[in-house]
This record gives sequence, C-alpha cells and structure tokens, in this order.
Amino acid sequence: MSFDLNQDGKLTPRGKLRKPSAASVLLGELRHELRTPLNAIIGYSELLLEDAEEGSLLRLELDGIYATGQDLLRIVNSTLDAARIDATSAQPKLQNFGETLYQDTYTLLQDILAHTTQAQAMAAADARPDIEKIHQSAEYLASLIQTLFSLSAFDDDLELADIVAQSRNAPTVERFVADRQATSGEFYGQILVVDDNALNRDLLTLRLAQQRYAVVTARNGREALELVAGGAFDLILLDIMMPELDGFETLRRLKENVISRDIPVIMISAVDEIDSVVRCIEMGAEDYLPKPFSLPLLRARVGTCFEKKRLRDHEKAYLRHVARLTEAAAAVEVGTFSETLLAEVAIRNDELGRLARVFQEMAAEIKAREAVLEMKIRERTAEVEAQRNALAASNTRILDSIRYALRIQQAMLPSLDHIASHVPELFTLYRAKDIVSGDFYWFHTFDDELILAVADCTGHGVPGSLMSIVGMNGLNQIVLQNHVTQPAEILKQLHAHIRAVLKQDRHGGQFEFQLDSMDIGVCHVLKGERRLMFAGARRPLFIVADDGQLAVIPGNRLSVGGRQHARERAFEAFEAPLDANATYYLTTDGFADQPDANGEKFGTPRFRDLLTTLAGQPLEMQRTTLEKQFDQLLTFGPQRDDVTVLGFRA
Repeated sequence: MSFDLNQDGKLTPRGKLRKPSAASVLLGELRHELRTPLNAIIGYSELLLEDAEEGSLLRLELDGIYATGQDLLRIVNSTLDAARIDATSAQPKLQNFGETLYQDTYTLLQDILAHTTQAQAMAAADARPDIEKIHQSAEYLASLIQTLFSLSAFDDDLELADIVAQSRNAPTVERFVADRQATSGEFYGQILVVDDNALNRDLLTLRLAQQRYAVVTARNGREALELVAGGAFDLILLDIMMPELDGFETLRRLKENVISRDIPVIMISAVDEIDSVVRCIEMGAEDYLPKPFSLPLLRARVGTCFEKKRLRDHEKAYLRHVARLTEAAAAVEVGTFSETLLAEVAIRNDELGRLARVFQEMAAEIKAREAVLEMKIRERTAEVEAQRNALAASNTRILDSIRYALRIQQAMLPSLDHIASHVPELFTLYRAKDIVSGDFYWFHTFDDELILAVADCTGHGVPGSLMSIVGMNGLNQIVLQNHVTQPAEILKQLHAHIRAVLKQDRHGGQFEFQLDSMDIGVCHVLKGERRLMFAGARRPLFIVADDGQLAVIPGNRLSVGGRQHARERAFEAFEAPLDANATYYLTTDGFADQPDANGEKFGTPRFRDLLTTLAGQPLEMQRTTLEKQFDQLLTFGPQRDDVTVLGFRA
C-alpha cells in the first residue's frame, strides 16, 4: 500500500485523506493554549534557577516548580495528543479529556501554587515579579483546565474561545454547577457531599449535576451538620476519614437529631475501609460508595436511595393522613371539627382523599344544619311544639348523615357478586346494630388462592365503622401492596398498622385510642393444593362436615391493636386440609352474645350446636335458618352488638 502526506502533515493511505474531527481540532488548539502558561512556568523558573544560590531553600522551591512544570507539560502533551486522537475510530468525548486532565493535574497545580507562595516569602525583591508571573500562569492554567472540566460535562460542542472566555473569571466547580442549574430548570433533589478532598467533591458535584441533582458540598463533618440544620437535603454522601469531625461521629449526630435522622446517608469509602463501612451500616447508613467513583454505580446507588426515600415519605404521609381522619372523627363528636383539619388529606388522588372529601361535606352539612337549628331554637324557645319539630329534624339529619356513612362503608366492603364469581358456595349474615357497623368482612383472590377475613372492631356505630375503615385499609396495604398472604403474618402486620395509625405506642394512659383493637379471623385458601391456612385474633374457625362432625380451630387470645405488653405480638398459624364436603365459618361474637328469652346470652356452645344442625344443607338455606334464629332472639330484646357470619365451601 502507498501513502500520501496530507495537508495537515499526516500520512494516510493514498486516495484516502483523513480529515481531523472537530473534537481533535479543539483539543489541538487547547493543547497549544495550555502550553502558553506552561512555558511561562518552566521558562521563568529556569531563569530564576540561574541566579538562585546553590543549596538554598529558595532553590529547592524553584526546583520543585520546574520539575512539576515539566510533569504538567508531559501530561498535557500525552492527554491531548491530536495524532493519537485522530488515529482512533471512535468520536472522542470532551468530557473524558476534561475529567482526565482535571484529575491528573489538580495536585500538581496545587503544588506549584504552594511552591510559589513559599518562594515569594524568601526571594529577593527583584525576583518576586517573576515568581508572581509563575503564580499567575499556574492559576490561569488551573482555570483553563477547570473550565474545560466543567463545560464539557454539559456540552460536547465547544469552541476554544468559550473555554478561554469563561476561564478568565472561572468560578468553583460547585458554583458553576449551581449557576448552570439555576438556568436549566427543575432538578430531582438536593444532595449534600461531605469530603475533605476538594478533587473528590468536584468530581461528585459534576457527576451528580449531570443526573439533574442539586449539589451542596462540605469540607468536614462540622460544616455538614451546620448545613443540615439550615437546609433540606434528600441524601447525604459522607466520607469516613476526615479532619475535625470524622464520618463516624458525623453519622452518629445525624441519626440522633430529629431533623436529620430520616435523611438517607451513603458512606464514601476506600476499598480497605470495608470494616468501617460495615460499622456505618450498623449505625444507620443506607449504603456505601467505593473510591474511585464508578459513574454507573454512583447513578444506581443514588437512584435507589431516592426511590427508598420516596416510598418512605409516601408511607409516612399515608399513615399521617389516616390518623388525621381519625382525629377528625373525634373532633366531629365533640363539636370542634374544622374544614382545615382535613385540607391536606382531601387533596389526595386516591380512596383516602375521596373519603376525606366526603367527610368534609358531611361535617359541613351537619354544621350548617345545626346552625340553622340553633337559630330556630333561639327564636322559638317558648314554643314547645317548634322545639319538638326542630329536634325531630335534627335527628333526621343525623340519621341521614349516618346512612350516608353506611353507603361509604358498604362501598368499601367487597362486592358479594365479585366474591361469588370466585367462591360460588358462600353466604354472609351481616347485621349492624346502629346502621353502620364495627364488623366487616374482606376478600381478595389471585390465581387459585383466596383470602377471606371477618373482623369485629372495638365499638359499633360511627366509631366502630371508622375503625373498620382503618382495618380494611390495613388489609389492602398488607395483602394488595405488600403481597403478604400468610394469615399469621397478616395479623402481625395489621397489629402494627393499627397501633401506628392510632398512635398507640405513645407513653402514658391518657391517649383516647390506646385501647381500641380488633378481633379477626383470616383464612388463606389454596384451592389447587386443597389446603387451608388460618390464624385468628380472639376469633376461631368452625368447620362442619356434611355428617355433622364439628371441628374448631381456636384463635390466639390477643386482639390486633390495643395495648402492647410483650415486645412483639405473634400469632399462631394453623393448617387444615380443604374438604369439599365441609362448610367453613368465620364469625364475630355478635350472634352468640344476643340474649335469649331468659335474658342470658345465646352463647357459643349453642351457636356451635346450631351450626351442626345445618350440616349438608345448601348454603342459602343455612343463611335463612340463621336469620330466622336471630330474628327470634330479637323478639326478646334489642340487638346488642354487630353480627357477621360468613360461611363457605371450596
């Protein structure tokens, strides 16, 4: 093969002239621009060395300047070798050159600036102007490289004039990024980078800024704690080895402070500090980032932390809003309800927000009607008949409101048609004592598995119905969102959910909802495997075979929610084969607690005997028999409690 010498002085295969890329042209111009201050550094140091006294401290400083200048020249020539760049087939990325130059020259330039400062102090008056020229050249060289480093991270299409123009008053990398973000729009969150090494801070600042994070830096733990006290941060990247206040002590103080303890922290560590990283994880750190920094790893770990924080914030907001609804119900009861109490919850775009809006409307209607009633009472105090009419109207309004609450509760219960599409043989006997009920039943299915639950909440009427909403929302979160299917684990998490929503972990006995709890039985039916899992909190599972044989699987003797004496509340799981010739019953205690003709409770033993008499009957007939029996009990006295009986075959 024969070659030609092209117009740029490069040999190329004959007939194939290689045109230099725009990036290689820029890098060539930049190399020429960088040599200008380098030539000044090397040239002035040579001149000064000729007059420096042999063995003097000044000469040692000048030798350092000269040698470092030569090292810098080699780095610039090697990194920005236009011939090598053009020889590659890939399009060069300016960011790679900018970052390489910045990392490789940072310490050397700091050394030259330190040498010139020392040399100024010990040089004669006539030598100081030349030393000052070296110092200014080093500063200009540093600003050129820093500007390339910063600009190339955001723009791969640069001109030398842009770099030179911006380098004449080059800001710090952090300030450059802040200015850039101020004009570029929104960012995903704010990160605090804590590292005593300026180069590490600059590299992290620029890499995080490329991912649209706002970055603030601190040189040590003390600065970091001051910044956290005065600002809102979504994540902290914290170095371990630092002066003044190291990463361990800084992390400890962050986690002890109520303002900062929930901010996720990623530790910055070298590979040989892995034992220290483990210690930090035990102290509450989320993760760690090894040095040197890997961009994909940085992106993954920071992104994971932000996602975890988002989910935690969402869960906290949900629990806070459920608690606010409970507080609103109490406020309505004592007449202190205000629309602002639920303003934050009402803007949610989910079922909880819809419930809050309905609650606001109901409370506003009650308040408005009560105001009208009070006015009429004041006007017609002397008219007994008018008072009687006003009282009747008030009762009607209250009943209307409670019936409206009943519509909400019924809407939240699972549709019987939906259940029947998955469990054809099933019935429910569901009777509220006071229009709305503190009992509820719950159902969910996936594949060939079913989860059924029947619960009896503390109280009845409006308070019991609100408690039932807390229970249904808890089951939705645990089963539908967290995908928990084991009955014992469902009860354990439901216990924690109720205590969190009602804030029952507060110390002292004055909190109003400290004793509220729930008795519940949960069945997990695995139709394909023909087995059933059960766990109960003060509620059993009754199993009646077609031949009348009765089996009872008892529940634990503790409710879910309420006072917590032991460290944990564990529930026992029971397993039984799924018998196609048996009927399974989940019930509350309302039926058994209803008085008979003698004023005594119907009782659990008689209720079990009643179930055995239904053995083998179609489930619809069983429901009719139970209703007739309960209606007969009601002839002896008013209904004492909410009643729920759920029977099924699978």
